[in-house]
Amino acid sequence: MKNVAAATAMLLVIPLAPVTAMPPPPPQEKHALEWKPAEKRIVVVKLKSVTLAFTGKDEMISHESEAELSPIPGDSPAGQPYVVRVNRLHLKKRDGENIVELKFERDKEPVFEGAEPPRDLKNLARELAGDHRTVISGFGRFEAIQDGNRVLMVSLGRVDAQLPMMPVASSTTWQTDVRISFPGAEFTGPLTHAFKKIAKSDKGKFALIRVTAAEGGKPPGESALKWEGTGEMTYSFEDRLISDFKFKLTQKDKEGKIVRSLEQEVSITLKP
Repeated sequence: MKNVAAATAMLLVIPLAPVTAMPPPPPQEKHALEWKPAEKRIVVVKLKSVTLAFTGKDEMISHESEAELSPIPGDSPAGQPYVVRVNRLHLKKRDGENIVELKFERDKEPVFEGAEPPRDLKNLARELAGDHRTVISGFGRFEAIQDGNRVLMVSLGRVDAQLPMMPVASSTTWQTDVRISFPGAEFTGPLTHAFKKIAKSDKGKFALIRVTAAEGGKPPGESALKWEGTGEMTYSFEDRLISDFKFKLTQKDKEGKIVRSLEQEVSITLKP
C-alpha cells in the first residue's frame, strides 16, 4: 500500500505540458481586377470564331477579324464608351452545299467569293465600313454585344466574359448571364468564373481565370440535348484589361454526337 500511495503522489505532481493553440492561417492575398486601361489608349481586339450546326443540313460560319476601339471622352454610368472601327474581316459561311466568303479591309471595297451572297451578308459588308459604338463596363463586359449588333458580334465576339465585382482570392467564383443563338436553338445559361492563380512572365503580371458554362437554353423537343462549355480568361494587371479569352460551347445529343458548337478566341491589347 505504501508503494502504491507513493506512486500516486508522484503522478499527481508531474507537470502537464502547456497546451498551445494553433496559429490562424495567414489571410489570403486578394487581387482587384477591373477594366481600366490608360486614358486615351486605343484598344485592339483580334477575334477568331467558328460556329457549327448539324441539324438537317450542315451550317458553318467562321471568321477572323481585327478592330480598333477608340475611347470617347466623357463619363457614362454604364462604363467607358468607345467607337468601334473594323480594320479587316474574313468571313466564310457554308449553308448546305453553298459556300460564300466575304473579305473586308477598311477603306477598300468588300470582296465576295463563291456562291451568291445572301442579303444579310451584303448588308453586313456595308455596315462594316461605318463607325459603331459600344460601352465596356468596369468589369470588362461589352454591353452592346447583347443588343444583337452584327458588326460588334463579328468584331468583338458572341460571348463576353466579365471580371468580378469584388477582389478575388483562390476560392473566388462569380457568374454572368449570356444568350447565344444558334440555328434552331439558343443557349441561355450562366457562365461561371473561377479564379485560378497569379502568373508572371516577361509581359507582366496576369490573373488566370477558368470559365465554364452551366446547362441551359433547351428548346422544346430537345430536352435530351446537353450544353457543355469550358474556357479560360487572362487578365493583365499592367494594361488593366482582359487580354485573352478562349471559350468553347457544344451541344450534344444523347449519343454524345455534337449537334451545335461555338469556338471563340479573343486577344485584346493596347495600340502602341
